[in-house]
Amino acid sequence: MNRIAHHCRRLLVAAAIAMMPMVGNAADDLLSEVKACGTIRVALQAKFEPAMFRDSTGKIVGFNPDVAE
Repeated sequence: MNRIAHHCRRLLVAAAIAMMPMVGNAADDLLSEVKACGTIRVALQAKFEPAMFRDSTGKIVGFNPDVAE
């Protein structure tokens, strides 16, 4: 990995760590809202094989739909 990419990766990790306390409360609030609702809706585009694609019946299948279920 070149030096610039390594430096950018370190900055990104540092920024993510610095933001963790700010995101914690928002994430807790969102989780509470999702639990109260009882469902999560996920939108998928079947364009990225093998992660997801349409089978012969038109159903979206693959890794991502399996994880979403």
